[in-house]
Amino acid sequence: MISRHLFIPLFCLALSLTMFANEPEVLVFTNAQSTVLDPANWDTPYPNERYFDALRPLLIRYPGIAQTIRNKEAAGFRVDKVELSLTWERQEGAGPQRGRSGWGANEQYKENPGKWSAIIWPLLRPWDASDTSLAPTWNAWLPNSAYWSRGGGNGNGSDRLDLPLGPLPLHVDAKTALFNLTPLFQDKTYGRTPGERLRRFEECGLQIYKSELYDMKYRNFYAYDWAVSTGYIRIWIKRPELRVAFVKDNTARPATLPPPAKLQQLAKKASRSKQNQPAIAVPANHAQTVAQLLARPDGLPQWQWQRINELRQLHADPADSSLWLGRGVNFAAFFSPNHTNYLNAVQNLLTMPPRTWQGHLTSDFALLAVAYGALLPPGARDYLHEYWRAWLMPEIEQPFDEFLGGGSHRGGSTYFRGYTRSMGTMNFTHNANMGAMLGGQFLNSETVITNARYGVENLLLRAHVFANGAHQEIGDTYYQALTMGAAGALARYAAHPFDRLMGSILRDRLVEPLISMYHPGLRRMTHPMGRGSFTYHLLLQEGSYHVLHTLSPSGTLIHLNDLKPERQRTPGTWGSVHGLTILGDEGPPERIGLLAPWVEIPLADKIASVTDGKTYPWQVFARDSSPGCLPNGSHVNAMGRNYALASRDNANYDYGVSSIIAQWRHKPEQVASVEDLSTLIVGFCSNERFARELANSGGFGVLQAGGKLIALKALPDLNQSAFRNEKDGITALHASALLVALGDTARREIWINDQPVAELSGAKSDPGGDWRRRLGGEPLAFANDTDLITISDGSTYVALIPVTINALKRDHQVTISCNYPALMINVHIYRDSTPLSAPTLAAATPPPSAGFVLELADATDYTDFAAFRRHIRQAKLNLSWDNAANCAHFTYSSGDDTLEMDYDPRRHPAIRRTVNNSPAYPDTGIERSSPWAVQGRSGTIIKSGVILESEPLHEAYLQVFPGVDTIVAYNPLPDPTFWSLTLPESDKLPGKFLVANGRLGLARIIIERSQNRISVEHAWRPNTETTPDSATLLFAVGWPQAPQVQLNGQPLHGKLRYIEEKRGQHIWLIPLNAETKPDPRTALAQYLNIDDKFATAHSPLITDWHVIGPFDPDFNTAYPPENGVDLNATYQGLDGADVKWRTIDITAQNDRGGIDLNRIYRPETLQLAYAYTHIESDTDRQATFFFGSPTDAAIWINGQLVHQHRRYYRIFMPDQDRFTAPLRQGHNEILIKILRNHESWAFSLRPTP
Repeated sequence: MISRHLFIPLFCLALSLTMFANEPEVLVFTNAQSTVLDPANWDTPYPNERYFDALRPLLIRYPGIAQTIRNKEAAGFRVDKVELSLTWERQEGAGPQRGRSGWGANEQYKENPGKWSAIIWPLLRPWDASDTSLAPTWNAWLPNSAYWSRGGGNGNGSDRLDLPLGPLPLHVDAKTALFNLTPLFQDKTYGRTPGERLRRFEECGLQIYKSELYDMKYRNFYAYDWAVSTGYIRIWIKRPELRVAFVKDNTARPATLPPPAKLQQLAKKASRSKQNQPAIAVPANHAQTVAQLLARPDGLPQWQWQRINELRQLHADPADSSLWLGRGVNFAAFFSPNHTNYLNAVQNLLTMPPRTWQGHLTSDFALLAVAYGALLPPGARDYLHEYWRAWLMPEIEQPFDEFLGGGSHRGGSTYFRGYTRSMGTMNFTHNANMGAMLGGQFLNSETVITNARYGVENLLLRAHVFANGAHQEIGDTYYQALTMGAAGALARYAAHPFDRLMGSILRDRLVEPLISMYHPGLRRMTHPMGRGSFTYHLLLQEGSYHVLHTLSPSGTLIHLNDLKPERQRTPGTWGSVHGLTILGDEGPPERIGLLAPWVEIPLADKIASVTDGKTYPWQVFARDSSPGCLPNGSHVNAMGRNYALASRDNANYDYGVSSIIAQWRHKPEQVASVEDLSTLIVGFCSNERFARELANSGGFGVLQAGGKLIALKALPDLNQSAFRNEKDGITALHASALLVALGDTARREIWINDQPVAELSGAKSDPGGDWRRRLGGEPLAFANDTDLITISDGSTYVALIPVTINALKRDHQVTISCNYPALMINVHIYRDSTPLSAPTLAAATPPPSAGFVLELADATDYTDFAAFRRHIRQAKLNLSWDNAANCAHFTYSSGDDTLEMDYDPRRHPAIRRTVNNSPAYPDTGIERSSPWAVQGRSGTIIKSGVILESEPLHEAYLQVFPGVDTIVAYNPLPDPTFWSLTLPESDKLPGKFLVANGRLGLARIIIERSQNRISVEHAWRPNTETTPDSATLLFAVGWPQAPQVQLNGQPLHGKLRYIEEKRGQHIWLIPLNAETKPDPRTALAQYLNIDDKFATAHSPLITDWHVIGPFDPDFNTAYPPENGVDLNATYQGLDGADVKWRTIDITAQNDRGGIDLNRIYRPETLQLAYAYTHIESDTDRQATFFFGSPTDAAIWINGQLVHQHRRYYRIFMPDQDRFTAPLRQGHNEILIKILRNHESWAFSLRPTP
């Protein structure tokens, strides 16, 4: 019943009467009751407010309107039109309550105000905001008793009619939005009768949202999207007006109104339903869900479970779950049994505008949704759906759609979608693709998942990881932590078997170098660093160390007792020692612990035997042409019992914090503190000060064999900031060796030639303050080129021999300073009171260079320090300049080893390197090699007698554990290849053989010989058709009994079928599809033919080509060669230059077999070229071709376009694509159009036999 006083304002409404009876009569209602629902304050009502945004809806209703309209109808009128008028009043701009203010956002909001829209939904549930105790909230339409089916009244069909009205513009330039509600009053789904519809409209009203969840016009600063997340930026409106137009109609019958709703009775009825649950509340089964999610996995060793839990306990206080730039999710808050902590975490999440860039850990919100969604209330899951919908835009098919944003080598403007098809730095690309994959799964968007699948395969697996033996971030502690987290998440949570297997292989390959480089005695990974701070070498324990902690029975982390007991904010703020941060922020220990285990559970103890059980000497080699680094680089990491020495020769000015590093322990026991270590970093510096951020330490020519190393610095660029910032100019320019020891050095001895130097030996007092600001300084000692500087430091002996070639003016050759905690040895190419200019250095001929001979040894290798010094005195060193060859000849003979290097400081890499007259490093077919793992593309890779064969130029990867009992063999890329594995015979184990009956897809195969177990994981790329030569099974030869087989995580049921050799030996048949049973007769024929298949499988690449270019890089333009090839023609190419066809030879091939146009044209920009050849066919036939290319390429055969790869970034690898095309008998012409991208400009083509 409506009280009488409610009618007073109704009849005081503006009444528009017309002069003519046939014109409509309009009643304008202005008595709207309003309230706002806020997801972040889910139980708080906001009556009488009149604002809304994309997450906080405004609810309006007009009390008494049903009876007013019914009375008008009773007077002989009918409703002709109903309109709602919303009038813009103001909107948030700079400094929004919820949103970004900095990073240019305020300026953009002020200079270019949002032009947004309103969208309306008719509600289906009654509410009343006249009394605060009854006013609806985000959770409930009647507080604490009757809940919306989805928070905010967003349940289509239950809370609101699934019939949105609008959107209509509503902003400063479009101040009125007029919504036609007339169809609503005629819609029988809204109410069966006119009266029901009138009553529902009065009691339920309307829900108003801002249509725009984000605003792409605010994109800036590459991919970060600082200002795009505008969902919480509010619009205020004036009092909304409802306009009802009536026309005279004496035949109209007044509506029969049902009685008004009795809210309390409706609420009581709703409360009896099991579905009547709040959208935001602590789930009833929260504790049980946490226990299930954090439970110990079956089969996990106790030591590993302990290490994982140690990481999981290293989390921020669960009471601190605030979100700000640079911080991801504090998962502990969502696990907390304290409901206040839990709900605070939910509230902080819901306060963040969707698509907010939270720094590199933004991908945490995908992990939260996919891995821990069961912990969240429905309203939080709904919010995360909006968050990822805003980032991923699933309605847009292509990631380079004009609306979504294009890409560059820095990535697309939309980060998560853009980086699935464009190249970024390694951590960016990994995080983006992980976020896209998991976010796409959460949204159930096959479009986004397909984008992410492309990125994981072509950018992560191919470009960043398996294109090299190293990678862009190897040795880094900071950025690599981000990459590791993304790989771990893909391995655990990618849903499709193909995607999950790619993630697992990616993770395995990234974890293996961590293990291989880790010295368990030092508890450090000693390796040069591309980006970060040189101090990270000393202590910083980031994500990579946390991963290793889960793989080490003795643990890797130190100084945990020095962390603060109160842990707010992020791990980097929890403690430091000697000014060094203990834990890093980019791979928080809790996050790494939650992503564990980091290897397959059956391999945990085997991995531990490599992590902690290394035998010495130990050496790891990796070849490196990573994006952002100089090409054809070599990385070496060598260990003795007490030391580690590592080098790389391809660090440039962008990725060159350090190129040479050594570390050793003072006592022959596991390091427990940073004070137990000494660290030696070789760099290139000026004015006898060590550059704190060594961006100028790239470009060393290095040759390393075990603990021995020779190095010369490339000609430095004095325009680099480290040199430009010298206020008084450069008066000294030198290669430097910085020795940092934060512990007791009382027993350390330093000798120059045959004399101890007291000023440098023994302990130095700590004067206090920041020691990093006093690296270098006034010399305490002097020496000359080739003097022998030897150091006894506890369990390790070290020798440094300073060397120069073509030095400039010098008043001293070698200077040595010592200020706690650092000793600095400088070998000068210039030292004078007159500053050196950049042009003078650049013009120096022949070019000057400086460097060191460095040799480390375990103290136990010699009877005493004197014996080590005698050994160094007996070594022979020769360094000379060859004017004819324009390079330095550098030879060092020590003990049984002779290291020889030819090096030109203006060229990269070293021209020649040998150790004992043999090539210093493996040939180009081997990408990386350690005592337990090998990666290569030579067609055959071998480790500990295990032989893995595949097709040449295809990547293969192999891990062999000590004792050769457990082997993990891979086809690490989804390029089908013939594949076999041969296991050697031993005293305990017979030789065995595993071979595919055709071309194998993406695969990881684990063999545990003594357990008679084989685990096969195999997958084809989705939506890729298999071909007649695709593998369907594996032959297992040499297993006396049927092996226990697991296929894609499930045991094969039933007896394993077999065939018999002539000798009666069983050959077991392992199907690659659990649903199929191999036919023994067919399998026998295939097995007998397997050698012939291998012999004929890999046809040679076509190497005879004519090429023409370069042309402007517009791939859509048809340049003259597409209209017919004339090898004698001249065309206008790039910048109007004349271009002609030219014949190329074998020198144009790169080490992957591709025709590398970079070697022909040597471009610095994007360009386009054509290649032409012809082949002969003995008959008309459909031929199969294998093709490899970078981003954009097209192929015509006999004038017909037969294949193309367009728009999407990838690097060149042979055989990436497979296609069929018709050949005619005789002569067939082939034309290829190929665009250069930032990483490659090569292609390859081969027809099958």
